[in-house]
Amino acid sequence: MASFQQAVRRQKKLRLAIEGPSGSGKTFTALLMAAHIGQKIFVIDTEFGSASLYAGEVVDGIRLEFQHATLSTFAPQNYIHLMNEAKNAGADVIIMDSLSHAWAGKFGVLEIVGKNYRNWDEGTRQQNDLINTILALPCHVIATLRSKTEYVFDPSEKDKNKVVTKVGTKAIQREGVDYEFDVVMMMSKNHDAEITKTRCRELSQFYSKPGREPTETLLKWLNAGQPSAPAPAPATPAPAPVAAAPLETIPTPDPRPVYEPPGVSDAADPTVTEAELKADVMRHLSQGDITREMYHAWRKDHRLADSQPLDAYHLQVLLGDIQNYKNGGGWLELPFELMSSGKSC
Repeated sequence: MASFQQAVRRQKKLRLAIEGPSGSGKTFTALLMAAHIGQKIFVIDTEFGSASLYAGEVVDGIRLEFQHATLSTFAPQNYIHLMNEAKNAGADVIIMDSLSHAWAGKFGVLEIVGKNYRNWDEGTRQQNDLINTILALPCHVIATLRSKTEYVFDPSEKDKNKVVTKVGTKAIQREGVDYEFDVVMMMSKNHDAEITKTRCRELSQFYSKPGREPTETLLKWLNAGQPSAPAPAPATPAPAPVAAAPLETIPTPDPRPVYEPPGVSDAADPTVTEAELKADVMRHLSQGDITREMYHAWRKDHRLADSQPLDAYHLQVLLGDIQNYKNGGGWLELPFELMSSGKSC
């Protein structure tokens, strides 16, 4: 029984994800909820400084005041650098607006990977470093996530061609990122919120324009139990931390990503034979990782005739795009109904 101990309910810090399409109120909701949690609020802004437009507003009797930093390139290291800076300044709450850019923005994970599927080791390592940093922070964290947008029609409308609703369908980040958060909130165009995942059973399923509620419910849940146990002292002296590169020193070459493993490029890897590449492609097709329609759309997008055999370069590009899609990225500009058809090859 030496490996087991009596479970103890301890206090914890919030990990909240707010998803939604553009205009659904993700940024404002994050700021308002943060203002009800603590006073030292730090915002990592990837949206061209949009969060600063709310500075000084008074809502629910609380003035929205916060420290603000903008990012123009979105490598995970940039997020980690700013999170550590906010932590060292004694942050009560860190807001990342948005976390989607670390995945699909300039120099984000997908650009680190590029077209060579062999680069996924590096992309995955940096994504994991980002998530582990978020989980280890000794303060509350709120992350907004852009969602892919679908326009739906109201069947009760006489004009069937009239678009009446814009909804978010899937967060733009690595598949399964919602597992890392205690609470996931989906915003609608009316600025209302549906709780799609929660570890706090006291939360309601729906909140109209969330602010004081559900924050008070969450704080009561977070503060229940014994104080968090201090981190155990290391058995051996910890190595000196490696400082993140200052933001101003991060290069911005074009079109190469800021991070590229030595000796790896978008060109075909000469150590892999065409037969091996074809076998990998056929495995993905046979497992239904992409549909037949998606494969033909890919060939059309790359101006390849159906009868034209794929060379080693295009095989690697295809494998990279398949891996991107499996990890939560997009697949060209296919209609939503085709993406969700579930057809297999």
